[in-house]
Amino acid sequence: MPTKSFISIVSLYFAYDEIGAVAPMLQEQMGFTLYDIGWLYRFVILAQIPTDCCESSIYSTPNILLALLGGQFVDSVGTSISGFVFAVLIIVGSTGVALSDGFWPMFWARLILGIGGECQKVCQSRVLTEVTY
Repeated sequence: MPTKSFISIVSLYFAYDEIGAVAPMLQEQMGFTLYDIGWLYRFVILAQIPTDCCESSIYSTPNILLALLGGQFVDSVGTSISGFVFAVLIIVGSTGVALSDGFWPMFWARLILGIGGECQKVCQSRVLTEVTY
């Protein structure tokens, strides 16, 4: 189980960094601006607060909102099923980013990747706790 856990978290980090790796190509071939690429990494939660004090990644925004629900899901169905569900969300989000033809489809795919990825980290904590205790 720890080996599968390690592989899933390493692949998640590759999926998270895919925007940075293709940023020059997004600018050159799809006409993205640095502002657009920044939005895929940064998402202002509250527009009223200055951006330098509340920027968060669109990827990690689900973590703020769904960490507790992800933990409840892991507790209710177990680590195997929840890990599989979260892995599917990661695959769907990462594939959606790769197949996107514009900013908004990529934005929403990145959000799905964040939902799966951040909940997967909650599941990872549970797996490591079960292994070590």
